[in-house]
This record gives sequence, C-alpha cells and structure tokens, in this order.
Amino acid sequence: MISGNQLKLLSVLGLLSCASFYVLDVVLRQGDGQGVAQTLTKNKVRSAQSPLHAIMRGSSVAIQTSKLRVLFAVRTNIRNYETKIPALLRTWASVLPEEDLFIVSTKAAQIAMGPSYSFKVQGTECFDDRYVGLTCIEARIHLFAAQEAGEFDWLFVVDEDVYVQVQNLKEVLSYLDPFAPRLYGTPGCGGDDCKKVGAGLCGGGGYAVSRQSLLRMISNHSTYVRDLMHTPGADTYCDVAVACMAEERELKVERLLGLYPWYMHNRTQFQSTLESLSPLPLSYHYTKPTEMLDIHLQFRKRRKEI
Repeated sequence: MISGNQLKLLSVLGLLSCASFYVLDVVLRQGDGQGVAQTLTKNKVRSAQSPLHAIMRGSSVAIQTSKLRVLFAVRTNIRNYETKIPALLRTWASVLPEEDLFIVSTKAAQIAMGPSYSFKVQGTECFDDRYVGLTCIEARIHLFAAQEAGEFDWLFVVDEDVYVQVQNLKEVLSYLDPFAPRLYGTPGCGGDDCKKVGAGLCGGGGYAVSRQSLLRMISNHSTYVRDLMHTPGADTYCDVAVACMAEERELKVERLLGLYPWYMHNRTQFQSTLESLSPLPLSYHYTKPTEMLDIHLQFRKRRKEI
C-alpha cells in the first residue's frame, strides 16, 4: 500500500490537491472491511493496481468531480412540505442542478420557494406511515433513478432532515469503483433480520449506491416494489429492508466514513466533525431547519477561507 509519507510527497509535488490528499488518505486507510474499499477508479483502475500507478496514469486518481453525476433522492411525507423541505432546498440542495434532485412522498405537491419558482415533489401510491410506507417510497426512488433519471454514476438517498455536504460527498464518491458490487453507508442495524445474515444498514445518514449496483438490486422492474416491501425489515425500517435486498443480490454493505446517522448531543464533538479533514464530513441526520441553515453558513464560510 502507498504510505502516508508517499501521499504527502505527491501532494507537495502537485500530483494531489490538498483536499484530494485527505480523501485518498481516508480511502486507503479504510480497506479492511471497516470502511470503504481500497478501490480507485480511473480508466477502470481497480485495487489490483497500486494507487501510485493510478495516479501516474492520469492527472488525477479519481474521475473529475465536475464530471461525476450524483443523484440525490429525498424521502419525505406531507407533514414536512412547509418546514424541512424548504430548509434543504434553501441550503445544501440549492447547489444542485434541478434534474439531480428528486423528492418522493405519498402526495405530489409544488413547494413554493418564491414568487416565480417552485419545486415539484413526486407523489406515490404508498401508505403515509413510517414503516412499510417508507419502504414503498424507497422502492419508488430506486425505480425512478433506474428508469427515468437518465445516465448517472451514483444515487444518494436521505431523509428530509439530513444535511448533505454535496462537494465532499462527490469528492469521496469519485474515488470509489462504481462497478464494485457495493452499497456504501453505515452498517450495523438489522443485519440479523435478513434471510442471509449480513451487515445491516443504519440509513439515517444516507447511503450511496452506484447505477450498476442499483440495477443489480432491481432484478425485475415490474415486481420490485412488491419485492422490497416483502423483504425482511420492510414493515419496520426501510433502510434495513434495503440492506437485506442488497445482500440478497450479492452486494456488500460497506462503511462510508463521514456519515452521521445519529444526533450528536456533544456539540463540541459535532463542531470538530464540521472542521474535520479526515474523514471529510458528508451528512448529518436529525438536523432541524434552523440547524441546517447554521451548518450551511459554516461550510460556506470555510470555503471562502480556504
């Protein structure tokens, strides 16, 4: 494996930007099943080739972030149309092209964001509850991405009360191999519930799945909603159902550091994660609308200072 000192040398030589140095350092240190795989993507370079070889083959180890298309999907319900949805649209989601964000709920709506602009929430036939209804919405999100969103590299799925650091997430995803059979998130919840006991998924901080892996999960488009809704965990937690389905389809659930599925009551610790370079902060669950704005302003200030 390439050493930390070698990474620093590459950074000094200009072969890695400062931000890329920290991302690559984290990726390389997480490859033992405790974090993201030691897999870098550049002209389909895999872990069989050294990271140094990957760097020397092009101007960057990763696909350029600007060329990476990440779809962001938000699951929600009608009770959040006037509070949490406007908050995310005014903060982290405001930097996204409109076609890269879709919000899915039980009832279609137009969220007014000003006198001349509104955002469409996609409605479904799903039940309006936190259990099987959310699993139904989850399945609809997967189908929409696979069938109607066009070409994309990654899908990232979150609740409406999650703040996402878009730039950091794209940076980290650009170093992962989209062809690897993986689902990236926070393992640890509900793995024992699956037919095939696996890692489980604590999905509050969101999860990322490549287009190739998503298509592998959806083996039959016409039955997928029913299939996911009858997966173990579907009647309690949609993220557990997703993990069970993923591992049933031979996708491995791996940890993506920088996702924070639980509220951090220790605000000093919370502040340190905002300022962290290793791992980069990617998402924060249980974020109130006022907190979402505060986090967004802090990240904007930090970008101006760099």
